[in-house]
This record gives sequence, C-alpha cells and structure tokens, in this order.
Amino acid sequence: MRTQWTKGRCEQLTRLWTAGMSATDIGTTLGLTRGAVLGKLARLKLLGRGGALRRDSAPDSPPVRRIPF
Repeated sequence: MRTQWTKGRCEQLTRLWTAGMSATDIGTTLGLTRGAVLGKLARLKLLGRGGALRRDSAPDSPPVRRIPF
C-alpha cells in the first residue's frame, strides 16, 4: 500500500520532526512506518538535525602518533 503524502501531512511531518520527535513516534502518530517517515524526510531534505551519530568537529582525543619503521 502506498502512502498519500498530502500537503497537510507533509506540513505535519515537518512540524513534528523540527519539534524533535523521533521517526518512530511520528510514524505512530501519522499511522505510518518508521521507514516511510524517514524516506519522506530524506526526499524533503530534512533528515539532518545534528544527531548523536554526526561529528562536525575534531575528536577530543589527541591524534595517534605514528612511529616510522
């Protein structure tokens, strides 16, 4: 079954996502799967919101020192 993404549904998805709601919770609210939510977010280019898996800055640990042979 294909999901019909109406303008209102897309606006609701955007509001919930920017409010910090998880894809699973949004899916439950809208009656969709997590995958359908993530797929639409990707197509709307809204996926990146600086989650824990992204690292924009250098790590806190010092760089590994290489010893030549």
